Amino acid sequence: MLISRDGVRHRALLAIALTAGVLCPLANAYAADGPKQVLVLNSTRGDDQFSLVWTRELPKILAEGLGERVDFYVENFEFVRFPRPEYERAFLDFLRLKYADKRLDLLVLIGEAAANSMSRHQNIPFSGVPSVFYSQVP
Repeated sequence: MLISRDGVRHRALLAIALTAGVLCPLANAYAADGPKQVLVLNSTRGDDQFSLVWTRELPKILAEGLGERVDFYVENFEFVRFPRPEYERAFLDFLRLKYADKRLDLLVLIGEAAANSMSRHQNIPFSGVPSVFYSQVP
């Protein structure tokens, strides 16, 4: 099903609003110094229309909702394009190495591939980090 440009924007903004609603209570729960560290694991390409919208809007909405600066990181799984199990393991090893020294406050999982991967590998690499899941319904 094709979605109009406005439909994609509407869905992206809805997902962002839901995420911000989940994070606002975290602003009081986490009183640690420094900006909040948010990592988004995107199941698809970073240049698809939906990804372009949430990549632009989500950091602004999170920072506004939390009332502070947010360090925002995005990783694109692209498991749809590279479905081999070896790729998933290598990518998770890469994430573990890359974010080993970061104290993440939130993990945002966009799409079923990212959510399923994190579900299968709960202890690697982000155990204990609160997460939010979003997937488009066809």
